[in-house]
Amino acid sequence: MSGEKNSKLPNKVAVIDGDSPMANITAKLLLDMGIPNVDIFLGADLGYAAIRDVQCDAALIDWKLRGSSSGLTNSW
Repeated sequence: MSGEKNSKLPNKVAVIDGDSPMANITAKLLLDMGIPNVDIFLGADLGYAAIRDVQCDAALIDWKLRGSSSGLTNSW
């Protein structure tokens, strides 16, 4: 299935994680699934800005993010 375009998959996904290696693994898996645009945002502060300012179809968010905003406590 790698490389095939699936119209049911989102076009753009934001990966929001505090751990760089895990974010890269997640992004690679999404790209291998056929999602053409994957952006990585490290930490809660960048993640919050991404959700607010970057248009994406879906977001994968770590439960416990580092930064001034902790986890999913913000009302996104």
